[in-house]
Amino acid sequence: DLRDLPDEVQDQIESLYERVQVKPSGTITEIKLLIDIYPHIPQLYNYLYAAYATTGKKTKAKKIMKDNYERNSSYLFAKLNYSDYLVEQGKFEAAAEIYDYKFDLAQLYPDRNTFHESEVISFYGVIGHYFVMTNNYNKAMRCLNVLKALSPTNGYTLRLKEKLDGYGKFIA
Repeated sequence: DLRDLPDEVQDQIESLYERVQVKPSGTITEIKLLIDIYPHIPQLYNYLYAAYATTGKKTKAKKIMKDNYERNSSYLFAKLNYSDYLVEQGKFEAAAEIYDYKFDLAQLYPDRNTFHESEVISFYGVIGHYFVMTNNYNKAMRCLNVLKALSPTNGYTLRLKEKLDGYGKFIA
């Protein structure tokens, strides 16, 4: 668990979140070193996946994404990244199986009472995408409404709007 690490390591990992967004190529070596020391921390794989994906290293990103899911299948972001990939591949049944057909965070993680805003946004963004691609537009619109309320300019919100609009289902 991340909270069990020394404070300075927690701070370093926390700072990676923003640095991966701003200058991903400058974080790859650091993340790989941290993974060597702390291979049990799923966030590190998620950050490495994001760094590779945003720097155009798609093959490496895909490998890390799959590795993270295989190592940390209960980690929400590992589930989200892998299921989103499966949806893009048209493997809808496999994507739904990742969630055990539970498209609600509370059902998926019944032992948790609260979720970070980034978890909620990412979850509804990915699940909304799944619903659009499986022609379940009413559920996709509900996901979009949650996203618009939480973060109207987030990439997941904009992607879902675009997908629904592309299918003639989005009403401003």
